[in-house]
Amino acid sequence: MDLRKQCSPIRFAKGGHHTFCAFCLMFVFLFVSLGSGFLSCTCDDDDAADDDNDAYYDDDASDDDAGNVDDDDTLDDDTLDDDDDTGDDDTSDDDTADDDTIDVAPLCNPDGWCWQNPLPQGNTLRAVWRVAENSIFAVGDCGTIVHYDGTTWSGITGGGETDLYGVWGDSATDVFAVGTGGNILHYDGTTWTGMDSGVISSLMAVWGSSATDVFAVGQGLILHYDGDSWTEMPCATTAHLQGVWGSSATDVFVVGYLLSAEYDAVVLHYDGESWSEMTCPEDAYLFGVWGTSSSDVWAVGKSTHTNAGKYIHYDGSTWTSLQAKTEFGLYALSGLASDNILAVGQDGTVRKYNGANWSYQAIDTDLPLYGVSADMDQAQFVVGQRGIIFTGDGSAYSEVGRWRTYDLTKLWGASPTDVWAVGSSSFDAEEERGILLHYDGTSWKQTGDTRYQFSGIWGALPNDIYAVGYDMISEVGVIMHYDGANWNSMVRDPKYSFLDVWGTSSTDLYAVGVEVDEDHIVTNGLITHYDGSSWNVIPHEFLLPINAVWGTSSTDVYFAGGVGHFNSGFILHYDGAVLTDMTPNLPYGMYDIWGNSSDNIYAVGYWRSWALDDYYGQILHYDGASWDVVHSGLAGATYSAIWGSSNTNIYVAGSETLYYNGSTWRTVNLGMWNRTNDISGFSANEIFAVGNYGSILHYGD
Repeated sequence: MDLRKQCSPIRFAKGGHHTFCAFCLMFVFLFVSLGSGFLSCTCDDDDAADDDNDAYYDDDASDDDAGNVDDDDTLDDDTLDDDDDTGDDDTSDDDTADDDTIDVAPLCNPDGWCWQNPLPQGNTLRAVWRVAENSIFAVGDCGTIVHYDGTTWSGITGGGETDLYGVWGDSATDVFAVGTGGNILHYDGTTWTGMDSGVISSLMAVWGSSATDVFAVGQGLILHYDGDSWTEMPCATTAHLQGVWGSSATDVFVVGYLLSAEYDAVVLHYDGESWSEMTCPEDAYLFGVWGTSSSDVWAVGKSTHTNAGKYIHYDGSTWTSLQAKTEFGLYALSGLASDNILAVGQDGTVRKYNGANWSYQAIDTDLPLYGVSADMDQAQFVVGQRGIIFTGDGSAYSEVGRWRTYDLTKLWGASPTDVWAVGSSSFDAEEERGILLHYDGTSWKQTGDTRYQFSGIWGALPNDIYAVGYDMISEVGVIMHYDGANWNSMVRDPKYSFLDVWGTSSTDLYAVGVEVDEDHIVTNGLITHYDGSSWNVIPHEFLLPINAVWGTSSTDVYFAGGVGHFNSGFILHYDGAVLTDMTPNLPYGMYDIWGNSSDNIYAVGYWRSWALDDYYGQILHYDGASWDVVHSGLAGATYSAIWGSSNTNIYVAGSETLYYNGSTWRTVNLGMWNRTNDISGFSANEIFAVGNYGSILHYGD
């Protein structure tokens, strides 16, 4: 079943004080982890070329039965399952997509957070440029800068926190990068330094004929650098200028588009003295320009009506439109000669020009590709969304990094050299799969069954670990157990979907989530308990999903639940015999709970303002007597996880990451554009964070 095209048969029933819509069960997972759409780094993203729209929301629940959880594996008759649940026989987790001939080194931000996956980093890359033999620079969101020295891709600090859209260099010791807010950076071979641009508008591209003749373009804006300072050039346009290239200092082309009723494509030309507008044959968005000479210039973009790719060519006198042989827009192009040009764009589009025709080039991604550059030794470099990097020779391409198609939702570890992360395929992935990753102190490796969408993990010991989730193929809730060697199926039941797991020991565990009926309608929140021999449902009357569980002992257990989208949630307490609602009529959906004693507990979640059509994160604290709001997030903030090593070292994960020092909550920059779904660690100097699109970061020694 393809849940991107067809709604899951699991729906929400009428009941209690709410009537719930018929959304997909997958949206339960998205509400718990808030999978996509809310970003953890406050980076601007006003690039019209960015066609990704990652906002997804969800719904809720009603009422059902109590009894023993069905762990009869005869329920699994799915012939698609090639895993006998006694170990990992899935070959999909090998490194065939990972070019092991290229080394990667992680990018670390100034605060000490370092990428562990994808490598070298996972923020979207917007542009790439070859400045010298074995010296390639790529730039992107959140001030990301990465460099390839012919052997290793590595991150470079100094890019700041704002998005970077363009990069160009005259040599490896003279490189320029431009981005939002008029930001211009210069690299001298050692350090990136900010330059005074004199403007605050976003700059989308940069190119020069030499280090003392550099052009940068933006909305109605062309800047020039003469080796001493940047000055604005008169250009008499309000167009969104997106690309710049020239054959010399007196032959420079700039392309873009005008947001008029006709969506006019715009091409400007500089002859060394003034800018003039050229006649352009297309109503289109133009994003990239490149050529081999003043009489052989190409520009690419996309149609304003069909989104199809557009090519136009200049022969020295006239711009001519060519029939595009791609249904997807094109963002950039580069080449080695007039018969060896590469253009890249939406949905992993790569097209090659051989001097006569543009042809399809196979590449293993459907992510948008934003930049391309060619090396004189025929090597080609392609970059794009989620930090994806491909290297190729014009006929075959290898990806640097992996696991970008998974959203990682939860962490658990026995030690800094024994850490687990679980998740499920991103909403826009080609198929619904899950992932179990293990870190041994050196590298992350995939293990376990990959057919399950995992949402929670907890362990009593390194050889006694539990992972919970949902099998989207067989439509059954699953609990898996790891015995130190293999992951084995413990529970498979069509009446449940599990969202979190926690316990005090291997004979005292709780798994929570939602109950569903035979028609796959969500009917109740779910709490189950394992006593070492069987799982049993703890009956209750709470209709909304139970999202998280945590406690101090077997007689002091707390459950967080609800749906922030509908401003309804709760925090429950269980003393080993009776469930008590600690927060009647709570107007927030609560998604995680954590503490270090029975009188120092935090819960996080969010609520929705329907009037403002926005979300606001909430942090609640329990002092042993009452729950009180201790922090309210700004508009757009949603919180989904909390962890701390002490009362003065607490982190909250979500659309923004927060840090609490015992007196003040402040935003922490992890250097990650993607949402942070979970954060956990072992001390103040040994912390892991996971997020969407395979993001894993580490802080500490």
